[in-house]
Amino acid sequence: MEGYTVIADKRLGSDLTVFQEDEGETLVAFQHGLCGDAKQPAEVFPKSNKYRHIVMECRGHGNSIRGESECYSLSRFALDFSTIVQTCSDKPIPIGGISMGAVLALNLAVTKPSLVSCLILVRPAWFTSHSPENLKPFCEVAKMISRGENVDSFYQSVLGKKIGSVSPDNLATLSQLFARHPLEDTVRLLSRISSDGPAYSVADLENVSAPTLVVTTEHDPIHPASHAVSLAHTLPNAQLAEVTSKSKDREAYINELRALIYSFLESHTKTDHETQREPEPADEPGWQR
Repeated sequence: MEGYTVIADKRLGSDLTVFQEDEGETLVAFQHGLCGDAKQPAEVFPKSNKYRHIVMECRGHGNSIRGESECYSLSRFALDFSTIVQTCSDKPIPIGGISMGAVLALNLAVTKPSLVSCLILVRPAWFTSHSPENLKPFCEVAKMISRGENVDSFYQSVLGKKIGSVSPDNLATLSQLFARHPLEDTVRLLSRISSDGPAYSVADLENVSAPTLVVTTEHDPIHPASHAVSLAHTLPNAQLAEVTSKSKDREAYINELRALIYSFLESHTKTDHETQREPEPADEPGWQR
């Protein structure tokens, strides 16, 4: 990935691929969504020598290991993400993500707040419940792939026509999954993650003190505005913003999101002489408290 280097650190093991931007002062961990890779958040991250993007490709994504089904869970991804952040920084840093990445960021803010200086949650796909209705299309696509159906069948299906009438971008996202190999692995990811959910509660979110930017958009049923609004109303120090839908103007979406993230970081980050964080207790598997 141009402008990025794969981090080689034995503390991270060989299962995960972690990219770090070559230039920039303040480290910012900003994660991808379900079945995405490092290129997704890199595309919208601000181009500035002030901020240096770091992104972990979750298990089963990008160049990271494809493991057993049990490895494909939000809790496993969250534990990996926590390890990455603690390994790569000795002080609180901005944390964020798109869609599924927003869940991983929020989990860190709930369970290890000393790692997080501020939060950036873009087009969140969950509020607090498991198996939300907005992610059912991923389950349906997984079933279609398992039955050997192709993308043309999807376009002609009730689901395909319904999604396409509302969000061409969501339609494109779902259709690309039919060519995401190995297909068996894609089916496992879609089935397990879309039926999963965060372990934090509304009460947990009400105790998150980090300044938070929540970003939503129209014409995006997989990432409904209602989730973003609920998060913005629940998190005590949150602000809600809207950008142009990718279905309407992809270039405007990218440019507006970059500008929003940059402006938020300018308001809520400190220079490298800020106070170092206190060490966190050792991780154990699962969502940590």
